[in-house]
Amino acid sequence: MLARLLIAASVLSLATPAAADWTHKESGVSLPDAIGDMRGHGERDLSNGERQDVWIQYGTDTEPVTLYVYRSSFPNPALWFERTRTAMLDNVGAFDTAPPPRAVAVGGPAPNALRAEYPLAGTPWKATAVALVGNGEWIVKARVTSQTLDPAGVARRMDRFLAAIRFAKQPADPLPLTAPAACTEAKSFAAQPKTGDQMLGAGAALGLVAFGEARGMVSGLARKPGDWCRAELPDPAMRKLATLYRSNDGNRWTALLGDAGLSLQAIDTSPGMKDQKGGATYITRYGPTQLVATWDGVPDFVPALAGATPVLRGQAKGLATIGVGKK
Repeated sequence: MLARLLIAASVLSLATPAAADWTHKESGVSLPDAIGDMRGHGERDLSNGERQDVWIQYGTDTEPVTLYVYRSSFPNPALWFERTRTAMLDNVGAFDTAPPPRAVAVGGPAPNALRAEYPLAGTPWKATAVALVGNGEWIVKARVTSQTLDPAGVARRMDRFLAAIRFAKQPADPLPLTAPAACTEAKSFAAQPKTGDQMLGAGAALGLVAFGEARGMVSGLARKPGDWCRAELPDPAMRKLATLYRSNDGNRWTALLGDAGLSLQAIDTSPGMKDQKGGATYITRYGPTQLVATWDGVPDFVPALAGATPVLRGQAKGLATIGVGKK
């Protein structure tokens, strides 16, 4: 009798193994390797082994579910949802007239995410769903796409996936899930590159502000979006590339580039200088903030981006590095 019970227990333990978790230690994100019929297929690291920008594929090639976890500048889902939606318009043809995203709570009691579903047309895909979740300096992005399910179907699949996400801890002071409204008046920026020890010193000093704002640690675009407005870029190609926000007082702007946490900032550095005007541009993604260039004022976005492009491409180094890397 005892032998039969031991055999039965061993069979039961083999039939129902404990569910393993995929864990991203750096961000504190975890979820099961299997979520219903959705199974993980291994992690890819886009940050040179630092695990600051990773993704893991669930589902199948025809019913994919993808989870991205990345350390983001200005890590407010409300700011980056528009960038994600723009990328989806290019990649899978999501309808531009879909309703705005809705706020939900993921991995805790407080609303910390935005999500939406989109029908697709003219592709093998029938519908897609996307959710952006904020947790401190990290953004978790989930995509559910299907060749067979309609928007309601991918929404239910997303429900199951989001319910499985866990965070090691919740931020004590979460960022507001709001984005700036459109600017109601025009503002022009015009500055020329200018170098010198005083310009460099002021740019490096104000870089501490740029770093703190980009990380959502201090007052800035991510933490107080009401102090900013969304500016219109000059042509459709630029609008696909970036979303530009301008401070209401007109002394700085921030451009969100692409859809994975990269930003370019311009800040008036005159307060840190003596008897002359100045400005500086900065790049931030998952590592430290880089001082890219110094100017005789706050530059326009187009020349600032042109000056930053060699640094963005890894062809040149910035003038200074501000802040820390992983921590």
